[in-house]
Amino acid sequence: MAGKKFTNALARTHSAYLLQHAHNPVDWHPWDEAVLERAAASNKLLIISIGYASCHWCHVMEKEVFDNQEVALYMNAHFLAIKVDREERPDIDQVYMEALQVLTQSGGWPLNIVALPDGRPLWGCTYLPKQEWLQSLKKIYALQKENPQRLFDYGEQLMQQLSLELTPTKNNSKSIDLELLQKKLLLNQDTSYGGFLPPKFMMPVLLHAFQLLGGRDKNNPFFQQWAKTLEKMALGGIHDLVGGGIARYAVDAYWHIPHFEKMAYDNGQLLSSYSIAYRRDPKPLYKETLESIIRFIEEELSAPEGRFYSAIDADSPNKQGEKEEGAYYVWTQKELASTITDHQALFMDYYNINSFGYWEDDKYVLIRKQDATSFAKANQIPLAAFEQLNRQWLIQLQKVRQLRTPPFKDQKVILSWNALISKGLLDASRSLGVDALFDRALKNLNYLFAHYVESGGKTYRIVHPDGQKISGFLEDYAALIASCIYAYETVFDPIWLKRAENLTHYCLSHFKAHNSPFFYFTATQDHSLIVRKKETEDNVIPSSNALMAENLYRLAIHLDAPRWKKQALAMLDGMQEKIEDYPKAYGQWLQLYWKHQKGMNELVVVGKDYKNIMAQLHQMELPNTVLAAAATETDLPLLRNRFQKNKTLIYWCQNNRCLQPVETLDTIRDQLNT
Repeated sequence: MAGKKFTNALARTHSAYLLQHAHNPVDWHPWDEAVLERAAASNKLLIISIGYASCHWCHVMEKEVFDNQEVALYMNAHFLAIKVDREERPDIDQVYMEALQVLTQSGGWPLNIVALPDGRPLWGCTYLPKQEWLQSLKKIYALQKENPQRLFDYGEQLMQQLSLELTPTKNNSKSIDLELLQKKLLLNQDTSYGGFLPPKFMMPVLLHAFQLLGGRDKNNPFFQQWAKTLEKMALGGIHDLVGGGIARYAVDAYWHIPHFEKMAYDNGQLLSSYSIAYRRDPKPLYKETLESIIRFIEEELSAPEGRFYSAIDADSPNKQGEKEEGAYYVWTQKELASTITDHQALFMDYYNINSFGYWEDDKYVLIRKQDATSFAKANQIPLAAFEQLNRQWLIQLQKVRQLRTPPFKDQKVILSWNALISKGLLDASRSLGVDALFDRALKNLNYLFAHYVESGGKTYRIVHPDGQKISGFLEDYAALIASCIYAYETVFDPIWLKRAENLTHYCLSHFKAHNSPFFYFTATQDHSLIVRKKETEDNVIPSSNALMAENLYRLAIHLDAPRWKKQALAMLDGMQEKIEDYPKAYGQWLQLYWKHQKGMNELVVVGKDYKNIMAQLHQMELPNTVLAAAATETDLPLLRNRFQKNKTLIYWCQNNRCLQPVETLDTIRDQLNT
């Protein structure tokens, strides 16, 4: 390429992350079978380096290590180097992340693995500076020359650990020890600022589990941890009030200094988190945070035709033109003093432009100790006047920020992440009563079915602009099915149940393991991968098997398919020992366990006024309830034989026992609220 000293095979790819390394002197290759065959023929060890486009430490290692010619010469001479975008190929990332965790008891990105020519891992690390990286490679290469059998044996031993299959256990008669569970779930919790030991990740999957386990008892430790975490995240520097949205994680205990990248999957899930919180307790802080996330998604992640982009980078050019983490988001005291001229002292107090809000190098990240209501009251200012003043401040800051060079935007459109955003928008539309959010969610889902789903049920994770496609993984199917079920329970168009049913049949035919209730992550065995995995632990998004188990459970009720409920419970039974051993990794399974133990309710409304009644129900917190509705008689099992002319009837069934149908919510509202 003109103007570039080096160009490698990554230049022919579509991935933003791979293209960031396309002009390294390292002779990088994308993952494909031809490259692996070449490695086997040359007997070269593999370097498999995995990351993603908005990953700050991936950028640091690229600049310090992979862009260095000394490093490149050594890597090119003695290894075959492969770059992988984990967001495009989570199946590859899954295998080698597990290997890294076995090798080092930790994980993260950039994920760097040295492997035998056939892909069996030998050694791994995350970020390393240049000299340590080179020294490590030289030791491994020397061992290959001196004692190749030792390397082979080590790779074989590690491979045996990676190949261990999940064996379901039968625990039908044994319930989970909730007292022991509580101790493990709340270990290392921060009772002052929520979350756990820093670095602090939001972990919406676990937050949703805490919300269920804590119920409405404000003295319950799960409730307290759930509420404290949501409050302190919303007030923290991790929440970008100026541009909207929430960053990926905080490096400190106070949710103050973010790792500045913003991810679609985090913000989509947090829409649901704050929507549920607002339904339970309509605090202005929850509404403010909801509206901030919606604004970020609409202004920063929205793409043509209803799609959503993937991520915003942490790094951007500073005033000197050099890339710097957080440069787009942080402020100096001088900048703030020249920007905020109206009630400046009040601004400095509210956003803690002081020792509490200070970061480093004369930089501040805005953080609050109080929400607007509490701050206005403490300063004896009418709330409406303060909120207007705050809006004015944020507009002024946004104008200054828009003069800066924005961070890179990864424009991949990933199926599962889009489905998570759509579900979040549906949740927000329920809580806020905004029909435009229904419409936005359905526009996205309809786009996905038009461009990412074939008529037979096969889906694609990514469809590139030139038409090239990456097949969907279980994560993509599970998230899309969950969003379809939620879409039906929000707008009650049966097309969404039909779509969920068709995708579920496809998963059962192409992903389900033989002699096991669980699903593989990939539809078929990819022979370029050393092992075919079943994903059961939550990551930054819910475990795909756990999501599928709940999908089966809910669809079994909607479609009168008891075999699907039986499979869901077999999956849950098979996970019980793992849940009890380390429950923090199984928040999605815990949610299904709670719902099953409580019993799943059916709430059905039939008649011309069903929309008005469902709008009221959507404002309520009904976590273990399946919703169905229609204006007239339909063939759906939950609606069959329940229509009466000139009436709108509400049917509530619990544990296979139905109450007499009623015509208003008033008669059952108290029961529903408990």
